[in-house]
Parts: sequence; structure tokens; C-alpha cells
Amino acid sequence: SAGAKSGLFQYTFPVDPVLNPVVMVNVTHHLHSFGRPWWTQDFKSGYIKVSKDLKSYRGKVVVAGGWSDPGSWTVSFHGTFDTPAKSIRAFYGSKSYDGLRINFAKSKNKNMGVLFEFENGTKVIKSHVGVSFNKGSGVEIAAQNILDDYPEARRFDLDWSVRNVVTKWHDEVFSKVDLDLKLED
Repeated sequence: SAGAKSGLFQYTFPVDPVLNPVVMVNVTHHLHSFGRPWWTQDFKSGYIKVSKDLKSYRGKVVVAGGWSDPGSWTVSFHGTFDTPAKSIRAFYGSKSYDGLRINFAKSKNKNMGVLFEFENGTKVIKSHVGVSFNKGSGVEIAAQNILDDYPEARRFDLDWSVRNVVTKWHDEVFSKVDLDLKLED
């Protein structure tokens, strides 16, 4: 579900006595258009930094290209989980680094990000991610966007989020459309 400038994700994992749940945050992921390569976005650079308590992360990505070819733009992000991770592994290309809390990339041909591993037996993990297109203080604005979109008591409440979005769409979009059913086929 989503607010104006943030999204709420719920991950559900099967309980496995051997495997721990893992959430991947791939900072370099961008849109490809295989049939129309001139529409493809290009990753230029970016970073991700994980908090000491392994419960949140933040960073920036610079992307260029795409169907409208707007040049380069910056997307800042701030994410937080409802429970801290047990451990993290930063990855760059095919290599990974246990416990590394900051990761940078300047190559469009390498994947880069962080794997968050959670305690065995964890079945549901919720994550809230705010975004901003502000080049300067975008990371701080992305964090504030979570607070602006969701009251503290509802920060990880998926049911509330869905109800809130449906209400906003009704109030701000659908209620403005007036159909005369007598004129319809």
C-alpha cells in the first residue's frame, strides 16, 4: 500500500527450521526496455547506509534516461523495518560482505545493495519506505515523508493504509466524476 510519498510493504515467509527470512534492497535496480533500448533507464551512481540497530537504511541513487529522456535525476530513500534484522550483508556484483553497513556504486553493470537477514521463525516483516526527488536534503525529506503519510500509531498498519488510500482515491478522484447512466449504453 502507499501514501503520497511513501510505501508500506509486507513480506510473508514460510517458517523454515533451517532458512532465515531475507529481504534484499537492490539500490541499482532500474527499468529496462528490451524491445526499445532507448527507453531504458541507466543507473549512474548511488549508496545505501544501514543504521547501527539494523532496523533502517537510507541512501541516494542517480538515474538517467528513460522513455522521456529527462537527463539525470536523483532519488533519495529512507526505509525502516518493524523489527531489526539479525544480520546484514552488503553486496556488489557477485561479491558480498558480512556486516558492512555502507555500500557505494558507480557502475551501471553491477548490482549493489544490502541483504537483511531476520531471525529464524519470523513469518511477517513490514517495511516502510519514503522517497524524495530533492537533490540536496532528499534523504531527510524521504524520512519525513513517512511521518507525513502515516501517523505513528499506524506506521506499519497495512489494513489502515489500504483503507486510507481507498478513501483518498474516492475523495480526491472518483467523487469528482459524475456519470449519467441514462446516457450510457
